[in-house]
Amino acid sequence: MSSPSSSLPLTEPAIILAAFGTTVSSARRVYERFESLVRERFPNHSIRWTFTSSVVRKRLLEEGSEILDPAMTLEQVVREGYQTAVVQSLHVTPGEEYTRLLSLAQDGLDVHVGKPLMQDQEAMDRVLELFKAEVRDAAPTVLVAHGNGQSAFDGWYRLLIDRARFHLPEAILASLEGFPGPEPLKSIRHRVAERGGVHFLPLLLVAGDHVINDIMGETTESWKNLLHAERVTCAPPLGERPEVLEIFLERLIDAMTQSKAVL
Repeated sequence: MSSPSSSLPLTEPAIILAAFGTTVSSARRVYERFESLVRERFPNHSIRWTFTSSVVRKRLLEEGSEILDPAMTLEQVVREGYQTAVVQSLHVTPGEEYTRLLSLAQDGLDVHVGKPLMQDQEAMDRVLELFKAEVRDAAPTVLVAHGNGQSAFDGWYRLLIDRARFHLPEAILASLEGFPGPEPLKSIRHRVAERGGVHFLPLLLVAGDHVINDIMGETTESWKNLLHAERVTCAPPLGERPEVLEIFLERLIDAMTQSKAVL
């Protein structure tokens, strides 16, 4: 995920793609696909990545791969002579990680931040509609949200639960962290037992550690084992859906427009 030198004047914005990050190499193909879309749309712009998770960055560094944090990435583009940077969030929700991006600042640099995937109700509705054909009759369906440990974001998740009930009334939504947490899984245990299976729909950008271990893992705490499901299926993550990557590209184009870039 390296960045070629730009042929544009450095008054044009550097593009910074900001994801939570993942330590699972196969999951990073989502990032590669999105970068290809961005390069096709903005072929002459400098494009680079930053991961907002310090845990992911540390683990990757231990493996010999360095990804800078957002602040250091901005410092880098200033050293290279850029006057403007567009930071496109690849987060699913306007939660803690995205909020930190909004507070980014660097002397001598005009910074614009593109919105996350499900910024508001309209965006939630657009994404949830993609799942309508995937709610299974044969087994209960669980929408898997990441969640946020800070209660300040509970209101957003309450709205997401409400919209999920409207669009996908046969499914339930649970989260790996914060509210609502895994508690909703208890409400479908009897249905899982009756039908013998469960289907997971991850509201996660990549199929990383959360999908591999927290949802589909072999430990007693994994969601599939908490539900004692005989048959378990898991849909692709959001980032493997072309419609979702197109939404993120729209977000980037909007942010580039706001930065007065030449499109």
